[in-house]
Parts: sequence; structure tokens; C-alpha cells
Amino acid sequence: MEMLSHIRTLANHPQALRPLKHIFLLSHMRAYTSLLGHILGDNPEIEGYYEMHIGYFSWKSLIRQQLLYFKDHTPKSGARFIFDKILHNEHHVASNILERKECFNIFSMREPKETIKSIVAQFRRVRPGHSMCETQAVIDYYQSRLTNLSELSSQIQGKYLYMDAQALKQNPNATLASLTSYLELEYPLSPDYQLRPKTGKGDSGDHSPNLLTGKLMDYQTDYSEIKLPDDAIENLTNLYQKTRTQLVQNAKEPILVSS
Repeated sequence: MEMLSHIRTLANHPQALRPLKHIFLLSHMRAYTSLLGHILGDNPEIEGYYEMHIGYFSWKSLIRQQLLYFKDHTPKSGARFIFDKILHNEHHVASNILERKECFNIFSMREPKETIKSIVAQFRRVRPGHSMCETQAVIDYYQSRLTNLSELSSQIQGKYLYMDAQALKQNPNATLASLTSYLELEYPLSPDYQLRPKTGKGDSGDHSPNLLTGKLMDYQTDYSEIKLPDDAIENLTNLYQKTRTQLVQNAKEPILVSS
């Protein structure tokens, strides 16, 4: 069935298989990845802006990514890149894919306390009854995701840019300039972006109203009603700091904010 879909895609868009470079954002939920995806996807050189929920096992997966994306989107005439973000361990990414010369990788993490609360709040708002509405399930997810990012960073040392997720909000101009340079873009990344057909819909990413503004803004959200155990916060903070140190050390270049 998927093969038939690919044939239809090629019939509609023969250019869907033209050579593209790949941008992979490797992070976790609620780390401003939807915001960054929209900023990247608004650039005329970049296709894609949301999470495709697929794995990358070999070079064939890169072709499959393009065919799946262009099934629903008309190719941009001047695009040189295609974007995807991977936020879950079940979407495997082989290290030899990330090491390919046409792949540009961005690792990003957000501090645990606000991240955990933000994930819980989003699931309670849009998917009540889901296991991720409970703090322990989210804590388990965050811990396992950081462990996976740590392992990947050791396997592809020097082949990625590391970014503190908060840098996008706290130092937007410098952060976007650094990303523009890393990706070797001819058109600078802009803090403003257009809303897209999948913005805030389904499982494509962020459902919060903030994304719908079309602008990079430093909103503050109150999660005071969500309580986390003190020992959990301490353990998660230690894990975050240890993982961050490793990701920074293994990165080609970092974009950091003051801790």
C-alpha cells in the first residue's frame, strides 16, 4: 500500500526525489521543537516543519522520508534541505545515518522541571486519560530520552550542533544567526513564520496557542498546579546537567545560555 502511495507521489511531483540535505532535530517533547521546526520550515531553502514519526535505519529511510513528506506537500523550487525532528526513542535513528555528509544534526534539551510540567499540562489538555497525564510516566520518558541522546552523541562526536532549548527564547537573534551559519543557509532564519496546514493539529507537534502567533516570543506559562517530588527534581536536574555536559563536549559547536 505504501509503495502505491509513493508511485502516486512521484506521478504528482517528479522532483520529490531530487537530492536534498537532511536536517535532524534530536530532542524531547516540549523543548520548543515545534517553534524551531516552523522557523526552519519557513525558510525557502528548507522543506518540512513538523515531526514525521518515522525511523531512520539506512539510506533508504532518507528516500522514504522525502516520498512521505511530498505526498502531502508541493516541493519548493529552491529548497536544498528537508527537516524532521525525532523526540521519541521508538523512532530509531541509526548513527551511520547521522554521520552522512548530507545530514546536519541539531541536539537540543530543556531543563527538566518546566519540561516535565509542560508535557503533563499539554497531555491533560489535549489527550486526557493518556498515561502521559501522570507525572511519573513523563519522568520516565524524560529520563530514557536523555539517556538515548547521550548514547547517540557519543556515537557521532563532532557531527552535530548542540543547542540549549532556552536559547531560542532568551537569545533569539544570536541563536538564529548561529543556526543559519551551521546550516550554511543563503537566506537567514527569521523569528517570524507562517502557519501551516498541520500547525497545532494531530500529532504533528505543539497544540498551545503560543505557536499560532507566528512569532518567536518569550511567553511564560504558569504550571504551579502541577507538583513534582523534590527528590525527582534533584535526580532529573543531575541527569540533565550530566547529559548537557557530554552533549556540549561532543558537539561541533554549542549554543548555550547561562544555567
